[in-house]
Amino acid sequence: MKEKLAGILVIAIVFLSMCAETPEEKKLTVSKFVFCTGVLQNGEYTPRSNSEFSAGENIHIYFELEGVETKDNSVSLKWDYLKIYKSGTLTDEKYNVLSYDQSFDTDISYVWMSKPIVVTEPGNYEVEIKVIDNYTGKQVTAKESFKVTGEIVTQTPPPTSAPEEKDIDVTYYYFLKVPSATYHLFGNIYENYVDVEITNNGSEKIRAKVEAQIMNFTDASYQTVDIPASQKITVSLTPPLMPNALDTLSEQKRTNFHIKVTYIESGEEKLVFEDTQSVTMLAKRDMVLWMQNFDFRDNIAAWVTPNDPSMDQFFSVAKKYMPGGTFAGYSEDEEGVLNQLEKIYYTLKKEYKISYLSTPNFRIYNNGEEVIQRIRFPSETLKGGTGNCIETAVLFASIFESLGMNAVIILRPGHAYVGVETQNGSGYYYFIETTMLGNEDVSFYDAWDYGSSEFDEDSPHLNNNEEAYRAIFIDDCRDAGISPIEG
Repeated sequence: MKEKLAGILVIAIVFLSMCAETPEEKKLTVSKFVFCTGVLQNGEYTPRSNSEFSAGENIHIYFELEGVETKDNSVSLKWDYLKIYKSGTLTDEKYNVLSYDQSFDTDISYVWMSKPIVVTEPGNYEVEIKVIDNYTGKQVTAKESFKVTGEIVTQTPPPTSAPEEKDIDVTYYYFLKVPSATYHLFGNIYENYVDVEITNNGSEKIRAKVEAQIMNFTDASYQTVDIPASQKITVSLTPPLMPNALDTLSEQKRTNFHIKVTYIESGEEKLVFEDTQSVTMLAKRDMVLWMQNFDFRDNIAAWVTPNDPSMDQFFSVAKKYMPGGTFAGYSEDEEGVLNQLEKIYYTLKKEYKISYLSTPNFRIYNNGEEVIQRIRFPSETLKGGTGNCIETAVLFASIFESLGMNAVIILRPGHAYVGVETQNGSGYYYFIETTMLGNEDVSFYDAWDYGSSEFDEDSPHLNNNEEAYRAIFIDDCRDAGISPIEG
């Protein structure tokens, strides 16, 4: 499910490092705890050297954790509470400040967290925090002091509070991680990126306006709706990606998701709700298979790119293996189709010298947990000359689809291979084990035999609709609206 939030502003970011401790050495500690005037999204901060602030000034609490447990390069933390004391007396306390789950491509050395507060009354203060590592159950608490000087500031209630004359509730659901490569599928074959539930508890109809934006990566998206008295309406939005946004995402990047709800009265917009949350833009090459209990495995079809210029370049090389220099797809009979498959296989083997690159942690299904794989595009596999099972499978599928042939990608636990229909609509397929490309002693017919034996083993599981197995028919995915990734 999407995450449910209603007005909490917290930022948590993980710094990456190749330095990793062994499990025996790990002890959860707060290695740094400072008060700042500002914290950036990349973890840089501006500390106040004497920890002294003016009344009403924005104070950022910043701390770093070491010894955080990782599983498959992921962390799971709970910022359990935040307490503020003035001269030893508890003045404010917040619980369940943040539950934070994040995955990364490399090991982590420390995690940092930050939250802004405002104190309006001068005095000597102390902040106490408690954080729990969900993977181990280890807990850590820490305290640090700061001082507030100046005159008492009368604080105006924040504009995010609902106006007294209107009784409106707002709850929204969104994705903590944004699949950038397949973002174009949100609001198309999948639900929208954010769903906003607005409840009008009043006795009169209201007109509400919803605005949503992923900062630095999308334009703002708006929708205006009329909500009858005592009714709830859901507004669903997918803010459009900015031009060339994908080109900037060679790696994951942290940013903010901003949402704003107003109601319109006498032509004037009045604020009902506003919130900002930290989100992760996934890298362009991050293939999302499972996320927040959604099955995105059919999105593999988006990595099949038959119209990429690299396909034309491939056939300009491959044509010398074909009599007449032409690949005719289904214009040939089954024997002619098989002959084309053989020539495709040998072009990749001899001309492009594609070899298999093992990915030990490759997963297709993991009991509903998040599964995100870093995948090369077919053009990159052709250029680089290596690929794992899913990368070579989408490469073959791209070549087949460019010929108008019907490809299928079969997923089994820890592995993927490709098939192509023998004739259009026949319902029978040739299956190929693509990882054999780099073995000089293996012929196309060996790879075909091996792929056929794999499918014989997998058929009972596929027929039983077991979740660890999947047949992704590319033509069906296209009919469903899963289009190739562009660029």
